[in-house]
Amino acid sequence: MSKESVFAAFLLFLLFFAIVERTAAQIETPSPGVSPGNKFTYDFSVFWSSNNQTAEPPSYLVEDNKTKTIRITITQVQGLMVLLNITSRFENGTEKPPSEDFVNIMSGASLNAFGLIVSPKLLKGNIVYPLGNLNFTINETATRTYSFGERETAHYTANSTESADYAYFFKDIYFDRQTGVMLEYYTEWVSSSSTNEKTVLLWKIREFDLRTTGGTLDYWPLIAAGVSVVAVLLVIVVFMRKRRKRRRKRRK
Repeated sequence: MSKESVFAAFLLFLLFFAIVERTAAQIETPSPGVSPGNKFTYDFSVFWSSNNQTAEPPSYLVEDNKTKTIRITITQVQGLMVLLNITSRFENGTEKPPSEDFVNIMSGASLNAFGLIVSPKLLKGNIVYPLGNLNFTINETATRTYSFGERETAHYTANSTESADYAYFFKDIYFDRQTGVMLEYYTEWVSSSSTNEKTVLLWKIREFDLRTTGGTLDYWPLIAAGVSVVAVLLVIVVFMRKRRKRRRKRRK
């Protein structure tokens, strides 16, 4: 093999490595695992208790307790941003008009949808909302059974007694690994200002409607990179052949 061929092969290798590295970085960038049209409905419950027999629950909890179900509808997916509607249905059969919201799967930026949608494919040790101030780490993965079937989940749980606002605070959350959708959310707390009262909040999914498929990796950049490498290789081969023919003509 001539020096020119070795040099050309070396350049080709560098070019291929650069393209693949760049393409791989693009593919590994997290993308939401949901798509417009997906719907998720949760049973919603509030529990309150007190050691003081004369105490009454806060008015906002009384209002919250009238909510029977909460439906999340994905309306748009724009990059890392998931836009959604939240519809509350009450015990008397009426519904609150849908409220528009959003959540960024990397920062957690949102109005009131924090925790409803996270990055898909989370594993133990992965950080949820890594670019945000309120991030947390997945403790484990596990398979759980729901009314619509088994789902592989990413589980986060935390037990804290070090907060200035709470004497006790516990969280237990399960996310669907395929889509990043919250499946269960259980939290209970005791406020520092009312240590004889305990509040419990529970979301549990009952309907899991994936009418469209989300979170599909885009392999077109990799295909384009492969085509580019082949094209460059062909150009180099043609160039080397023409150069050899010229040399042969000169020798003749």
